[in-house]
Amino acid sequence: MRRLLAAGIGCGLALTPALAQAQSPPRSPVRLVGVRSTDEPLLLVRAQSGTTPMPMPMPGTPIAGTPVPKPMPGASVPSPMPGGAPPVQLGMPTPFGSGPVVTDGTVPPGSAFGPSYSFAPEAAYPGYAQPGGYPQPVGPETYGSGGFPQLDSPLFEGCQSAPGYGYEGGYGGYEYGGPQFAGILGSYGPNCRPGRWSFSAEYLLWFTKSARFPALLSTSSAGFNGILGTGDSRTILGDGPFGDTLHHGGRFGFNRRIGGGDRWSLDGSVFFLGSASEEFRATSNQFPVLARPFTNANQNIPFAQVLASPGLSTGAATVNFENMVWGAEMNLRRRLGGQACSRYDFLFGFRYLNLSEELAISESFARTANSPPSIGVPTAVSGTVDDIFRTENHFYGGTVGLSRERRRGRWFTSLTGKISLGQVEQEATIQGAQTVVFSNGSTGQYTGGLLAVPGNIGTFSQRKFAVVPELAFNVGVQLTPRCRAFVGYNFLYINSVLRPGQQIDPAIDVTRIPNFPVANVTALPIAKPTVPLKDSDFFAQGVSFGFQWHW
Repeated sequence: MRRLLAAGIGCGLALTPALAQAQSPPRSPVRLVGVRSTDEPLLLVRAQSGTTPMPMPMPGTPIAGTPVPKPMPGASVPSPMPGGAPPVQLGMPTPFGSGPVVTDGTVPPGSAFGPSYSFAPEAAYPGYAQPGGYPQPVGPETYGSGGFPQLDSPLFEGCQSAPGYGYEGGYGGYEYGGPQFAGILGSYGPNCRPGRWSFSAEYLLWFTKSARFPALLSTSSAGFNGILGTGDSRTILGDGPFGDTLHHGGRFGFNRRIGGGDRWSLDGSVFFLGSASEEFRATSNQFPVLARPFTNANQNIPFAQVLASPGLSTGAATVNFENMVWGAEMNLRRRLGGQACSRYDFLFGFRYLNLSEELAISESFARTANSPPSIGVPTAVSGTVDDIFRTENHFYGGTVGLSRERRRGRWFTSLTGKISLGQVEQEATIQGAQTVVFSNGSTGQYTGGLLAVPGNIGTFSQRKFAVVPELAFNVGVQLTPRCRAFVGYNFLYINSVLRPGQQIDPAIDVTRIPNFPVANVTALPIAKPTVPLKDSDFFAQGVSFGFQWHW
């Protein structure tokens, strides 16, 4: 009986390897898809035949769910790696093996992840440390279940057509670096990591809302003296938009990442639209009758000051308008989320906006020889009259907004919407003066022109609540890992500003106009013209062309 039992045990031991070999499927080459780091490290592999990825244990790592016995202090266990690898101390890093380094993701047939296969040293994984013998991602970003990018995820689909730009096309603020998966997504290296600083410069080609004025100059035949509403009198300038609305300008901005990762950053920008000036000039050669219309508030009738008329005088009038816009802002950004190809940011900060405009009206006249002395100022030979209306608007307010950027290969788009709420300090300055040369050769200087006279001359201010929304859209291309170019559209609006045309009150007490010939007219008990301080809205919009650098 003992001999039969021993013979049966021997046959069983001899047949065991043969049965195991018969049940094991033949090995085939596999391709590395990605690595993830968890408490139980796994390799994701896919057979070259295209089967579904399956988890396989890392060398020297127990299968998930299998309890690991706790050895006594100082105890050692034999290495499970084939090839007679020496035992290692528990708690110490376990190497993957000493075979050839494979960096293209291909697992040699028959290696079984044993001594013939190993990972590249840390240099092949820029930005990653290797505690425990396998790559560990660093930084706050998490990709996939174990903190490592799952390269077979649709997250990366369509994003990686530009080799050398990292997991996000080279821009966007994720922690770059990582394994060199050549042939799968292109070659990625340490130069793909974005810098902490970025700088942008843009050329702006913007249009602003046109200015509007009341009737400033008029003409007619000789019998109607340019008085609007009588005869053939008509307006030469005014009662509509005026001024060049096209501006050339620039904008400069910066961004500074705060702390590790890319969750917080500080950015700021300053922009300006160069001064746009428009001039209109009319002379008595063009218009024999040249007048400046207004309303006679004393009698409440249309009236006009004639500066040129046949047989009385010759003259000219010039209207000049110019405006300038500039602003600055500082914002703190917080990344809300996104994927490998897109990101969403929330931003909040402070904005300053300035709008400055000036309207200047200047006239000159010279009495003709033998002109009737009963018309106008009998002893006046020549003179000039000037009116100036200047406005300043200073907006201070807090800003909140959202921004989204989307990347695909080298191309990207971005959309940003912001709104600022705050206070605008509005100021209007009105000036007027006359210089008259008399027949005796003397010259007189007087305070007050025609529309700006004692009563509305001075500086006046008010404060208003204002809303400033802004929308920006850009389309661009990554030129190098650290430089990109883009073109965009911007729209900026403010709901309350003072503009010069709205500060003109055309109803005038004629007794307040210096050297104005009046007879049998009683002065008004209240000052006329008044200072309306009437506000209106303003916008600027247009295209921009820019570059952005990272370092």
